[in-house]
Amino acid sequence: MASMLGAPSGGRAPPARKTSKPFLRKPVPQEEDESDLTRRKPNCSTLNDSDLERHFSLCDLVAVGIAGTVGSGLFVLAGLVAAEYAGPASVLSWLISGLTACLSGVCYAELSARIPLPGGSYAYNYVAHGELFAVLAAACLSLEYIAASSAVARSWADKCLIWLLEELDANSWIHQWLDPSAMFSPLAGVLSAAITGLLLLGVKESKAATNFFTILKLCVTSVMIFGAMYYVRPENWSPFCPAEYGISGVVRGATGTFFGYLGYDQVTALAGEAKSSKRNLPRAIIGVLIGVMVLYMSATVFLTGMKKYTEISSVSGFPDAFRSVGANFVADFVSFGEIATLPIVILVTIMAQPRLQYAMAKDGLLPPVFAQIDCNGNLWNGTLIAGTAMTLISACVPFENLNDMISCAVLTVLALTDSSVVLLWHEGTEEHSNLPGQLMGLFHFLSLVSGVAMVN
Repeated sequence: MASMLGAPSGGRAPPARKTSKPFLRKPVPQEEDESDLTRRKPNCSTLNDSDLERHFSLCDLVAVGIAGTVGSGLFVLAGLVAAEYAGPASVLSWLISGLTACLSGVCYAELSARIPLPGGSYAYNYVAHGELFAVLAAACLSLEYIAASSAVARSWADKCLIWLLEELDANSWIHQWLDPSAMFSPLAGVLSAAITGLLLLGVKESKAATNFFTILKLCVTSVMIFGAMYYVRPENWSPFCPAEYGISGVVRGATGTFFGYLGYDQVTALAGEAKSSKRNLPRAIIGVLIGVMVLYMSATVFLTGMKKYTEISSVSGFPDAFRSVGANFVADFVSFGEIATLPIVILVTIMAQPRLQYAMAKDGLLPPVFAQIDCNGNLWNGTLIAGTAMTLISACVPFENLNDMISCAVLTVLALTDSSVVLLWHEGTEEHSNLPGQLMGLFHFLSLVSGVAMVN
């Protein structure tokens, strides 16, 4: 079993798959040898399938997590939830969704320490559930990574065009050529192609860009939060939980803000390139979730304190609020900051896809071409294929057609991965009992049925 499913090392080709066993589980990896933290760089003479080089430190992993998580959730959702769902009590919505995300995050943290393999949720499901569920998780992850990157690129293109028209008073021909309501979006395609090109340059270049834009994003959010703090008027917090929204509004706000915390899971895809992965991955996941929750809650508190919730813009919360108090420079800076830092979300998200393909190719579930590494330690073929798919989708598919698919894929992966922890907890307690797996299957089935019933 191990010889058929185990990931080969030392330059050997992925094993040939003679049979398919959908419920065959991958063995839990043994204690990681710290000597592989200094793996040799691949031979520059040709593409090969050696192991990935470990060069992501704890700070790098945290930067990846923050870059992939902090985006529209801070710039858009903070104002939207306050204006339409919960008023000043929207801070409770962020708290509830943040604690919920932390429950899932600790599952990822435990799994990343027990199963330090590239591929993230795919690898965890292979060990806990079996091959069939691992492939299902990989399909959902691919949809999440590629479709989510495309959706963010499309959203960025629309925001960039609006910013050009409003802030720079651009000519009407720009709107005619780059109309955000059109099916084809050249701006989204150009951005996606540029990000793919950056990833193809090498991992170190991508890591440097991620660290730089993460620092820039934190600077922008700091200006937003401290600027809003200066203009706070305590009377705007009353009533704290408006009667027209009530507790149900807080809960509905929590369901919407939950997706603002997603992105921490992309850190687990870098397990094969993380230094001391069993120690650093859990720390990075928990650190990202706690840090992001503090950012979101702080931003919401001061936004609702700066402007009455009934007057907050659901589309452009912070810039509109700053303009209403005469802080036009800060409003322009925040608007530009959102445009400048949003592309890093795309880079970090699509960066995870070649790592997933690499893990599947090592297990023989994808062609060996996806496991080939160039002389810069880069998954060149996998990056090119994933980047090309993202570029085509972002340029040709409107954002609203991608949103529901992404949400479905994300929730499926989270459910499968979190249940993996439960199965591994019961591993070996009753050697021949399938009861934990059967109960988890029943739970997911009932959850699906109840969810469909509630929607209909």
